[in-house]
Amino acid sequence: MCYIKQIIQKPIPLPEGKRVPFGLDYLTIPSDGTPVKIFFSNQNCPSRGKIKGLARIRISYPLQPFDLKLTQDVAQRILSSGLYLVQTEGFENTVFFSEKKDSIFSIRILFEQDYADATVEFKNRLFSLSSLQPFGWMEGRVLDGLYTLYEGGNAQPLNTIRSHIGTYIRQERLIYEDPRSRVCDDTIYGIEACLPFAIITNTGIGKEVLPLFIQFIETFKSKGVISDSDFISAEGAYTIAYPLAVVSVLQNDPLLAERAIQELLIRKQMLRCGNDLYLRCSEKGRSFKNWGRAFVWYMMGLVQVMGAFKKAGISYLQELIQELRNVAEIASNSLSNGLCPVFLGEEETGTETSGNAGIAVALFLGINSGLLNSAYFQIICRTYERLTSYLTPDGMLCGASQSNKGGEQLQRCGYRVISPMAMGLMAHILGMGEVV
Repeated sequence: MCYIKQIIQKPIPLPEGKRVPFGLDYLTIPSDGTPVKIFFSNQNCPSRGKIKGLARIRISYPLQPFDLKLTQDVAQRILSSGLYLVQTEGFENTVFFSEKKDSIFSIRILFEQDYADATVEFKNRLFSLSSLQPFGWMEGRVLDGLYTLYEGGNAQPLNTIRSHIGTYIRQERLIYEDPRSRVCDDTIYGIEACLPFAIITNTGIGKEVLPLFIQFIETFKSKGVISDSDFISAEGAYTIAYPLAVVSVLQNDPLLAERAIQELLIRKQMLRCGNDLYLRCSEKGRSFKNWGRAFVWYMMGLVQVMGAFKKAGISYLQELIQELRNVAEIASNSLSNGLCPVFLGEEETGTETSGNAGIAVALFLGINSGLLNSAYFQIICRTYERLTSYLTPDGMLCGASQSNKGGEQLQRCGYRVISPMAMGLMAHILGMGEVV
C-alpha cells in the first residue's frame, strides 16, 4: 500500500458553512479542469501522458470511498512519477482526503496480491476507521451491526464502536457535519441523524450527548409523526422509532415507547399498499415503489423496535408482528432465486448489494428474536455467500446503489459504489454465532 507524499496545489477553501471531517488534510480538484499534481514518492515532475483511468463520482458524500482499477504497469509508473488529477464533469469542486500519515484518509494505491482473503479483510476493514461513515443514518447502520457482533460475545466490536463514536463526540460535544458537509455541531440535523443514539444508549458510550436526541424529539407534537420533511419516509421506522424504543427502555418511559410504536403504525398506514411498499408518502402521492432499501429501513425498524421491547419484557402489538411477517414474505420472495434488483420486481434496474444485505439481516434478526420462521435461514445464508463475491480484495463491499440524494433516476441508472454502510448491515449476520 502506498499513499500520497506530496501535493502541488494552493489551498482552496471550502464553501462557507461546510467543513472537512475531523480537521484532516484535503486536496481539491477544481471543477474548471485545472489539474492537480500528486506524488507517491519523492519525485516532483509527473509526466503528462495519456489518461490512466476515469473514476465516475456522482452525488458523493463525506467519507465515501471510490476506486479505480489500474494495471500493474500503470500503478508502478504512477508510484515513480506521480500523476495529475483532473475533473472533467460537474460544476462543484471534488474534495479528497490527503492525510500523509494515515493511509485510511488518503488517496492510496493498493496491490491485490497483498490481500489473501477478502472475507478476512472484510472484518479488518469493519473493525477499523475504514468503516467510519458520516454521523447519522450511515454511521448508525455501521454502529448497529457492530453492536450485534458485540452482543454475540465478541469484545472487539465494542472497541470499534468506542473509536467511531470518539471521532464525533469530543470533550462531551457532538462535532460533525451532515451528508452535505454542512457543520452541525451540537445539533440534530434531522430524523436521519438519530439512529446512532440507539447504540449510544445501549452501550453508554457518548451518553453525554443523549440530551440532544431528547430535545430534538420534544420539538415535535406528542401525537404527531416525527418528520422533518413534507413527506413521511420508511427511513423513520429505523432512524426514529428504533432509538425511541431503546431510550424508552433505558428511561422506563412508557410515553416514549408509545411514540416508537406510533411511528411504525403511521408508516404502515401511509407507505404500504397491498403487496407494495413505498419509501415516501406526501400530499402529492407515494414514490420509490418497492425500492429495496425502503424494505430494509422498514423491516429493520419493525424488528429492532420489537426486539428491544422483547428484551425488556415490554408488550407490543400483534399487528406489528403480523406486518413484519407480511413484509418479510414479500421481500424474501425476491431473494429466492438470487440477489434482488434495486427495485423489487423490476429486474431491469439491476442487482444491488445494500438492499440485499439489509433484507437478509432483517430476516435473520427476526428469526433471532422469535418473530419470524427459521425457514428463512437458507435464503439468508445463500444471500450472504453471494454478497461476499462483491467484496474488493481489501474487504470493502461494492455493488451498492448510491445514497439517495439523486432521486429515482440515479437509483435506476445502474450506477454502483463501495458502501461501508452496507458493510455495517452485513455485520449483523456475522454476529449470530458466525453461522455464515
